[in-house]
Order: sequence, then C-alpha cells, then structure tokens
Amino acid sequence: MHHNQTHRNTAWRLAAALFLMALLSVACGDDFGTECTLPDNEFVDQACGASDENTTQSCVVENIIQCDSRLCGVYRGSNAFCTKRCDGKNDTSCPSGAFCSEFVVGTGEFFCVKAEFEGR
Repeated sequence: MHHNQTHRNTAWRLAAALFLMALLSVACGDDFGTECTLPDNEFVDQACGASDENTTQSCVVENIIQCDSRLCGVYRGSNAFCTKRCDGKNDTSCPSGAFCSEFVVGTGEFFCVKAEFEGR
C-alpha cells in the first residue's frame, strides 16, 4: 500500500510541474512587439540608420537577449521592437495585429511587423 501512495504523489507532482511549465511558457513565451534596445555600434548604425537621423531603413539584429526570439528589429525607421521570423508573406504565421514582411528587400528573410508600422 505504501508503494502505491508514493507513486501517486510522484505522478501528482509531475503533473503539477508540467502544468506550471506550460503556464509559464504561455505567460512569458511571446514578447513580440515589445520595445528592445539595439547595440550601440557602427555595424548596427550602418544597418539600421543612426538613431539621430530621420531614417526609413529596416534591420533585424540577432542575439538580443531582451527578446524571447532573440530578434530585435527596426521597420522603416520605427522604434526597435522584438520580432520573430515568419513564413514568406503569410501573415497568419505572425501574431494577430501583425503582418509578415521582408525587412530588407532582396534578403529573403521575413519577419513579423506590428500592424501600426504598415505603410511607413
């Protein structure tokens, strides 16, 4: 009888742990659209346009730890925001209220853009 009780407690703890992990991944798993900070260096300034200019350049910088996707982008001179890769021009691969765009034309790399930046 004691062995059965231990097994039940272990199963319950495992179920509770899995539930908490699922809950946390939903709550923290997608920060798309939140502001992020691009590194301040010459490479980023060239790719994205120096922040003190009126620029319409777009860029995506990888390995930005502020973003769950590790991708921080500027779309046609917008403020920098966390973005994620998307499937060609398939807007449904982005969160609602966003569209899929080739940030830098000719690169073949598509990222999600907040709808408010459309037409910039």
